[in-house]
Amino acid sequence: MKNLLLILIVFLTGILQLNAQNYFDEIGRLSPDQLKITSCSFDPTASALVLFDVGKSRFVRTENGFDILFERVTRIKILNEAGKKYAEISIPFYQEGSIQEKVEVSKAFTYTIVDGNISKIVELNPKTCYEVKTSENWKALKFAMPNVQPGSIIEYKYSILSQYHFNLQDWDFQWDIPVLYSSYEVRMIPFYEYAWAIQGRQSMDELSKSEDNSALDQEFFGTKFHDMVYKFGLKNIPAFVDEEYTPSREDDIIKIDFQLSAFYHLDGVKIKIMTTWPDLVTDYLKEENFGRYLKKSKNSAEKVLSPDSLAGKTQTQKFNYIVNYAKDNFKWNHENSQFANKSASDFLKDKTGNSADVNLWVVGALQQIGIESYPVAVSTRNHGKIHSDYPFSSAFNTVIGYATVDGNPMLVDATDPYCPNTRISIRCMNDKGLLIDKDNMKWISLQSPSVSNLYTYLKIDSIGKEQHAAISVRASDYEAVTYKNEYANDKESLLSDLSKKMYQVFDTTLKFKYSLERTMPYAFSYSLIAKSEMINSKIYVEPFLKEVFSKNPLTQKTRTYPVDITYPVYRIYQSEVVIPEGYKVEFLPANSSQSDGLFDLDYTTTQNAEKILVSLKYTFKNSLYAPEDYSKVKAFFDRIVKKGSEQIVLVRI
Repeated sequence: MKNLLLILIVFLTGILQLNAQNYFDEIGRLSPDQLKITSCSFDPTASALVLFDVGKSRFVRTENGFDILFERVTRIKILNEAGKKYAEISIPFYQEGSIQEKVEVSKAFTYTIVDGNISKIVELNPKTCYEVKTSENWKALKFAMPNVQPGSIIEYKYSILSQYHFNLQDWDFQWDIPVLYSSYEVRMIPFYEYAWAIQGRQSMDELSKSEDNSALDQEFFGTKFHDMVYKFGLKNIPAFVDEEYTPSREDDIIKIDFQLSAFYHLDGVKIKIMTTWPDLVTDYLKEENFGRYLKKSKNSAEKVLSPDSLAGKTQTQKFNYIVNYAKDNFKWNHENSQFANKSASDFLKDKTGNSADVNLWVVGALQQIGIESYPVAVSTRNHGKIHSDYPFSSAFNTVIGYATVDGNPMLVDATDPYCPNTRISIRCMNDKGLLIDKDNMKWISLQSPSVSNLYTYLKIDSIGKEQHAAISVRASDYEAVTYKNEYANDKESLLSDLSKKMYQVFDTTLKFKYSLERTMPYAFSYSLIAKSEMINSKIYVEPFLKEVFSKNPLTQKTRTYPVDITYPVYRIYQSEVVIPEGYKVEFLPANSSQSDGLFDLDYTTTQNAEKILVSLKYTFKNSLYAPEDYSKVKAFFDRIVKKGSEQIVLVRI
């Protein structure tokens, strides 16, 4: 399991006091050592290096109470050309209705360094900053630091003023590049309580709590107080390696998250924000854009569904009728949300909406026709996994459905038209979701119940300087869903990707079958020419061409977080190699097999006078592999790569 320290505390309790060196330098004060840095001592491959990253949050008085002011100062050394991308800055901020957080970039400079000395300083032009909308409630202020080149040092300082007390800034200690020093200081006042969770580390290099008695007493409606100051710091933080099979970096980076747990009225009454999962379910069902939308969807479904179309049908047939109706008549707008954005009547009229608009309507419609069904609150793969000790609605960002059909429980998600009706979209396959049922709240597994198959058949003949090959591919279940969403019937897109394998494909031979039918596999076939290798009258043939992994997607020595394969998969590659006239087989790869609780692999070759048959079959039996199994998963990938790329050698008779 990943190294997660989950601590739920009130910021009035004691905390370990550690004294640590203050690594923070003010804007404009560059040390000689920083000027001379040309590489990272603990990561010589790094393209850039965070010299320091320092954040501070505090409460500031306003006419109506308190806002939260967050300030950040960051300094980065650009080590090579690839590191220039870290000079492109994006600052996320929150907006709800007409009220948005206020972002200000107060200072930003690029220093050109020559022979360890500053030769030029260029300040950011504020007019080059611009805003973009990134989701329903989030925007980002973006800018690119000027005059950046390898060897430059960039630094910038910005602030965010927020009226949203639930949005006390979290802090990422870890970047995609190494960090020499990162610290976060939070100054608390006695009117708000926050819970916090540290992920990825058991301890901090710097961790302290102290009351700020250096300032004058603050007073709010007769209550005198001082800030309580909490500081968290780490140094020499390695880069986060975002390799394959990592659905969300937010699950695994070293960070600290905050959640508002309670606040106090001036009369001393404590209002709890942090709740229990059952209470959260109750709140969902009372919510206008969730529970009430669900009831209205149930009522509206009766108006649009034909009673005759359901007469005489089994529960399974009725279930498929409802889900097919939604997939065929409504369109997901690609926005994930746990709350509907429209009224049920407007959704039916517009026929488009966010994930909650679509799936809550489906749940309501299933309830209307007598199928037991409930919503399930979910966090998508890129949003991060749910921590069941941490009961906050912000943990979720979308909703799907759960139904019992002819006694069989099943999940339903109508946002992906290519998914079979008893499957949820791949983006929602993220550990577990919360069943929203006031009488039976529980956690529901979101993992795939079955193995998805991919079958690839190759026939290679006319071997010489060129190999002529015919390839057919057939995919089922989630393997098919992936292909359908990637290509559908788009020949040009598929041909473009095939060309990246150095294939010369005969365009007219590319044919699709079943590609858009959600209940059918995805299949296509094509013919091609590929270069072959001839040395000293010997022909070297790769029987699987470029269809199998050409390199191991796992590259780290160790890994502290799971390998997420997404769903169990079984892949079969079969190749028929026609032996050209005048040649015989000089070498065939050895047969090989492996079978255990984690994987299966079977590699075989057979031959006669005319052809060679080569088969590679492998299975990933699990959708998720624990960190302690990382070396085994990596070794299994190595084996797939090795057997998939082994060559047959043909020699003249």
